Formats: sequence, structure tokens, C-alpha cells
Amino acid sequence: MIKRLLILFALVVLTISLSAQPDSAPRWTVVRDGTPSGSAPVQLNGEQEFVDALSLCDALGVMYQRDDHERYIFSLPGIQVMIVPDGSFAQVGDTFIHFAQTPYREGYRLYVSETFILETLREALPGTVFINPDERTFLYERPQCEVLSVHGADCGDSLCFEFQLARIVPCQVEVLDTSSVAVTMEGLRIQQIPANIPAELASRLAWNVTSHQAIIHVPFRIGRARLEGPTPEGLLTLVIIRSTGNGSSPLAYGDRDIGESLQADRRAWGIDKIVVDAGHGGRDPGAVGPRDTWEKTMALDMALRLRDQIHARIPGVEVIMTRDDDTFIPLQERTSIANREGGKLFVSIHCNGEPRGTALGQITFFLSPARTERAMRAALLENSVIEYEDSETEYMDLTEENFILLSMAQAMFVQESEEFANLVQTNMNRRTGLRDRGIDQAGFYVLVGASMPAILVETGFITTRSEEAIIRTENFRQQVAAGICDGIIQFMELYEE
Repeated sequence: MIKRLLILFALVVLTISLSAQPDSAPRWTVVRDGTPSGSAPVQLNGEQEFVDALSLCDALGVMYQRDDHERYIFSLPGIQVMIVPDGSFAQVGDTFIHFAQTPYREGYRLYVSETFILETLREALPGTVFINPDERTFLYERPQCEVLSVHGADCGDSLCFEFQLARIVPCQVEVLDTSSVAVTMEGLRIQQIPANIPAELASRLAWNVTSHQAIIHVPFRIGRARLEGPTPEGLLTLVIIRSTGNGSSPLAYGDRDIGESLQADRRAWGIDKIVVDAGHGGRDPGAVGPRDTWEKTMALDMALRLRDQIHARIPGVEVIMTRDDDTFIPLQERTSIANREGGKLFVSIHCNGEPRGTALGQITFFLSPARTERAMRAALLENSVIEYEDSETEYMDLTEENFILLSMAQAMFVQESEEFANLVQTNMNRRTGLRDRGIDQAGFYVLVGASMPAILVETGFITTRSEEAIIRTENFRQQVAAGICDGIIQFMELYEE
């Protein structure tokens, strides 16, 4: 017994001793403006070294966030870098980089290829960067002027000035008098720098270094001024609006009456046209069930029922059908129709399929980089329709892994499309009672280019015998249409708010 107690005591002492020792793993040390500001641990993964990108960016003062889809987005001046743990690609601005070895999470750390993250930071950070790989030191001197550029442009009833900032700081605008505006960028290093302001604007830029202000003088009476941003990439936009000539005092951003502007936006962007797209058609049957049930036929029936639901339940809303009979419509033409007709929502209706014939349930997709293998497979299946088209070369090859899916992401309406997809999926599933597979994101050709919130609804697995039987019933197809219409109504209500 005494021997066992002595062994246990020795193990406890050893554990405490080891835990008290400093971390012996190799680390990158960051020196910012001549002062050590932090470090980042390094791990060897195979033959490649990985560094914790989060610790590195913390030490450099680079902003980042993790979104709802577990993607890490790093905000650098003028550019964003997106990294997905266990993903094969990183997105740097509009460029996609393939990883030989994928980044990975370990606790609260994100380990990324050392070469990739160091070179990305070297190229993107303003100022002076010196990297010493032998000593693993990253030396960074911020630029003397942290306003990297200024561009001016005539925007019709206003002048717009874009400031590219080296880092994100609180900013305010103040109308100084009838023709001058001051933009304060708190704590930002500023100096006199060349500005790209066309001569025809007849405007002048001055700098107040001590108060961190840029002062714009314009050749007209100012009605009001507002700031937009700064964006995560550091773009700050100043909008100076001409006075209407009624003699009222200039209004700064916080004082302006926005009621009229909101009413104008509501009139311009009200949801008055909904595009309903019946998947496949003509020589493209889509998925085919065990009882020879064709997806194209079921999708058209549900699309027509949805059209009738919208007409009956949402007065004043026009429905645009990409097809209302058994016609083959190329994928690119479907969103072209939607845009040409001024659609405000786009719903593409399909039946799912998979070779084993065992999958069950409903799922709704929106266009964004695929985050699951299941979503990628669904996209590849629906995109295979291009084999029926005469101009396959107009499409990128979607079989080249996630890079292609990433390249098709439409950023402007992603958030709205996700909200729309969630409402439609919830209501459709409530109406039908099939298994709820939730919402997901992937790269569908039929959604690419839609200048509006756009979703693709997989109403059930037509290749699974039990769900094929359900899909063949009129009551089910009617409930699908009613559920999608419920989601549209809820989205419109949310949009109006």
C-alpha cells in the first residue's frame, strides 16, 4: 500500500512539474511597431508546418470572425480571406487557393498552412513586413498614414468619397458649414496623401492630423451627409447630398429625416413579382422513380399549384413561370428570365434522387459554397442537366470539387436567401409531415446569377419507393405548394418589417 501511495505521489508531482513548464512547442513571435505583441504556436502535420492563424492575427491586430457556418473570415484592407476548417480551399478576395493539406481546428486554435497565411499577410498588410523564418519572427510596422487611398465620384444628386482604411476604427461625419464636411476617424494615423478626385468635381480635400479628420470642401450647398461603413475590408464611404434649395440648414447623418427615403425604397423593392421554376422538362426527365415517375412531371405540377396558391392568397403579386408545360429550358436561361422580368423572389421546385433508393425527407437549398458532402452531391445531381444542353461549354465544370462551388457564391442575397429557405422549409415540412432534412447551401447552376433571393426546394426523394408513392398523390403536391406559399407570405411580412 505504501509503495502504491509513493508511486501515485510521484506521478502527481511529475504532472504538476510538467504543467508548470513553459510551452516548448515552436512559435512565431510577432513584433508590431517595434514592440512584441504576441505569438502563435506551430505544429508539424506530415511534412508541412501549420501555424495558429487566430493567434497570429490577434498579435497583428487583424480582425476576424467565425460565421454561423463555421467559416473563418479574416478582414484585411480591401480584401477578405475565408478559411473553412477541413476544407480544401481558401478564398482570398475573388481568388481561390487549393490546400495540399487542409486547415484544422484544435480547441480554440485554427491551424493553417504556415506558408499560406504568412504570404497572405505579407501581401495584404499595409506598411512594412519582414519575416525571418529561421528565428520565426514576424516584424510589422504600420504605415505612417492609415488612410491608404481616397477616391471621389459624381453620384448624380450627391458626391461620393471612398476612403480605404488600413484598420477599422469608429468614424463620424459632421457638416461644418454650408459647403464643408469633416470625417473623423478616431485614432487613425493620417497625413496628406494624393487623392483621386476628378477635377470636374471641383472639390478639395484637407487633413487635420491632430484631430484625425479629413475635411471635404464642395462647390454647392450641402443638404445632408452620411457615412457608409467602414466595411470589414476597411472601405468607408462619405455621401454628400446636394441641398434641394429650400434654405433649410444642412443635416448630418444622425439628424436626417429618413421616412421619405424608406417609402421610396419600399416602392422600388416591394415584392411584386415571384418567379416559379419547375425543374427539368422536355428532353430532361430529372430523377426517375421505381414506378417510372418522372421528376419533371411532378415538379411542373407542384409549380403550377404554387402559382395558383400565390394568385389566390397574395393579391397583386405577379407570378412568372420559367416553364408552364413540358418544355426544355437551359439552366442559365431560367435566371435570365427571372432577371429580365424583374423578379423579386426565385423558387426552383424539384424532387430529390439518390442511387440507393433509401433516402427520405425534404430539404431546401440556397446558393453558397457547399458545406456538406450531401449538399455537394445534390448540386452535382441537379447540375447534371447540362448534358441535355447544346452549349455545355458555357458552364464551369462542377465536378472539380468545392472550388467550383465556391466560385459560384452570390454574396449580395445570401442572407436573404437563407432566411427565405428556412421559412419555406419549415412551412412545407409542417404541411407535409415528411422527414425534415433542414436547409443547406450548395452551388446550383439554376440559382447562379439570380439578382434576388433564390432557393431550390427538394420536395422529397422520388427514387425512394415509399416517398415516390407519396409524391404521386395530388394531396401531397397540393400541400407542398401551400407550404411554399406559407413561407413566401412569412418572408414578405418579414421583409416589410
